[in-house]
Amino acid sequence: MSNGLLSRPAAEFVVLLSVDPPVVEYVDADEFGGFRLLLSASYSLVVFPATSFPVEHWRYFRYGCDDSHFVVFEDAASD
Repeated sequence: MSNGLLSRPAAEFVVLLSVDPPVVEYVDADEFGGFRLLLSASYSLVVFPATSFPVEHWRYFRYGCDDSHFVVFEDAASD
């Protein structure tokens, strides 16, 4: 991690999650490609797409790997 303002709190949060990982209790998706995960211990994760290309919605990468990745487009998925 960098030495930015949130680096230390983010690192502490990662340690906390590794000790007692939250459990997904509810998933809610919207019509724009975003979603919300409600987790145990009152955590939540809200994800919304940021368009890098007009038709691309998501890119899924495997952490630490330089392998191919999965891309989700408006009407189809491609590897």
